[in-house]
Amino acid sequence: MTICIHAAARRVRACGTGLLVLLVLAAQPATSRAQSLSLAEATRRAVEANPELALYPLRDQALVAERQAAALRPGYSLGVEAENVLGTGPFQGVDGAELSVSLSSVLELGGQRDARTAVVDSRRSVVDAERRAEALDLAGEVARRFIDGLEVQARIDLAASAEELARSALEQVRVRVERGATPRAEALRAEAAMVRAGIEKSRWIAEFETARRAIASLWGADAPAFDRLEGDLFRFDPVPDFVTLRQRVAETPAIETFTARGRLLDAELALAEARADGQLEWEVGVRHDAGIGDSALVAGLRVPLFQKQRSRGRIRAARIEREAVEFQQAAERLSLDQQLFEAWRGYAMHVEVSKVLREDVLPLLTEALDETQAGYERGRYTYLDAVAARRELLEARRALIDAAAAALAQQVVIERLTGTSLNDPASIGAITNNPEE
Repeated sequence: MTICIHAAARRVRACGTGLLVLLVLAAQPATSRAQSLSLAEATRRAVEANPELALYPLRDQALVAERQAAALRPGYSLGVEAENVLGTGPFQGVDGAELSVSLSSVLELGGQRDARTAVVDSRRSVVDAERRAEALDLAGEVARRFIDGLEVQARIDLAASAEELARSALEQVRVRVERGATPRAEALRAEAAMVRAGIEKSRWIAEFETARRAIASLWGADAPAFDRLEGDLFRFDPVPDFVTLRQRVAETPAIETFTARGRLLDAELALAEARADGQLEWEVGVRHDAGIGDSALVAGLRVPLFQKQRSRGRIRAARIEREAVEFQQAAERLSLDQQLFEAWRGYAMHVEVSKVLREDVLPLLTEALDETQAGYERGRYTYLDAVAARRELLEARRALIDAAAAALAQQVVIERLTGTSLNDPASIGAITNNPEE
């Protein structure tokens, strides 16, 4: 590259053009595409193809089956008992046998069956909250990669604009060289600048290929079936005040997961307390005495002793675990509040920077570049003045892209923490709702 820049103008042009062609061919796929991709479509594909989300319906089906089992009443047992058989003396053979046939079961006390089903129902609520939290995290990752792609697209457009400015500057320099008003070295420098601008554009084209594949990998695509992303990097949605956003955090899947776990522990505690009441084992049947040829009804009842004392440890452990979840939820809420405030403040700051750059700085620098180029043609400004004016404008446009991308990244954090979209609150709900409901 150094040899090309310092060679003759024709060699620079040929070498630079050949390098640009190689970079562009390396960055672009073999087949042409004319399909764009929206954020909503990317999110839909990612959610539908995510294998971890696909496990949640199976987990729910397993819990449904477990609930059916938990709702069953205790089963019955049929017993047969023979006494005084195959002995000695009067008990030889079966002439003096006593044969008993009985039916037995248990009576659960304290509403244990309802407590068991409540535990399973609470587990289903936990699974559902975890599914929605994971879906929301996945949507946030899709949005993050999508914004990265939009940023690269904007940089490609900026690089193309820089290349066009360099080409226009080269034409100006050549005119002045032909008039003898400018040394030929300035034309060589201008041509080298145009080549570098083309290389920069090709680099961002290659970066966009990486961004496209990063997005498509979220739904397992081997090759992206789109060549452009739909979206405006410089459009910002209004954000509610922090108090309003903070209230939404309490309803997010992340907090609801702790709430569901608390309900599960409440149900498990109720089950432990119900089991402390124990159960009654009953038995009823008929006994036949072959020796005297008579039959009689037999019945039995067994009551476990000291069951409440034996259950105290389990009940205390369940209560302690329930209290621990409350502290964990409070700690998580504090952490989410802090993250939300930082994202809310960062979003507002980057949006304001973008606004100032777009409405105030860029118009001034654009006008300054026009004035400098016009003055350069008349000999009032030097080549370095023109280069400086062009560089300042491009740097301001790069700063605008940086601020806009940072603002949208903070918006993604806000939406993930609050569980709602700033411009379409229903869209997040559609993502996290169970598709089978």
